[in-house]
Amino acid sequence: MAVSLALILVTVLAGDPAPAPAPAPDVHVIDEKERIDLQQTDNVRLSLPTQSDRDAWASPGLRVQLGYAYGILQGTGPALSFRSKGAMFRPSVRLDEYWALGVAMLYGTGPNGQRWSVTAEPTFFPWRQVGITVGLGYGGLAISDPNASAGRLRGPDEIVSRDLNAGERLTSCEGSALSSLLRVENLFVSGALFATGPFAQVNFQWTRCQVSFGRIDQETGQQVLLTQWWRHNGATLGWWFAWR
Repeated sequence: MAVSLALILVTVLAGDPAPAPAPAPDVHVIDEKERIDLQQTDNVRLSLPTQSDRDAWASPGLRVQLGYAYGILQGTGPALSFRSKGAMFRPSVRLDEYWALGVAMLYGTGPNGQRWSVTAEPTFFPWRQVGITVGLGYGGLAISDPNASAGRLRGPDEIVSRDLNAGERLTSCEGSALSSLLRVENLFVSGALFATGPFAQVNFQWTRCQVSFGRIDQETGQQVLLTQWWRHNGATLGWWFAWR
């Protein structure tokens, strides 16, 4: 009997030892300063553009720009001079890092009327979002100034259509012809999808003005039209809002 108890005791002592308790997990307590640093890291992209944002604006793709413009148009010869405020819409396609191709549409104010133009525009980017644009297209005027001097113009007494001579001047213009421009701009990248910035441009516009006083040419049965070419040189400052 004593031998059996001794064998049982030896067997129990030779069994697997009890497992050791698991070590307590390492707990890291975040203090107030570290929490503020983490929050600033999370929000930095909302205020500062990253290099990937700038690279995205230099990559090929569609761009849409809205602009506000304020300009002075100086008429040469018989053309009226005036100031103009306008809105611009410009869709474009960025071809590569250096080139883009777009179409700009302008609608602006004029004395007792408006001005407009549509120009095709290639743009060269020598550095980042600094662009140099040359535009060529079609533009027109529908303006009037009843207080302007008409010179020797007979006006309502005209009986046939004709081009005006030197010394005659229309006090209004409704017509269209060639429009061209040279623009320099710089867009500040605010993120991957939005950019904004200023532009400055010079404008050149030729307009074939025609005015009718309501008289009918008895030989042709057509309205009597007086025609005069107006030329304007202008300077414009504005601001772009751009999306990609």
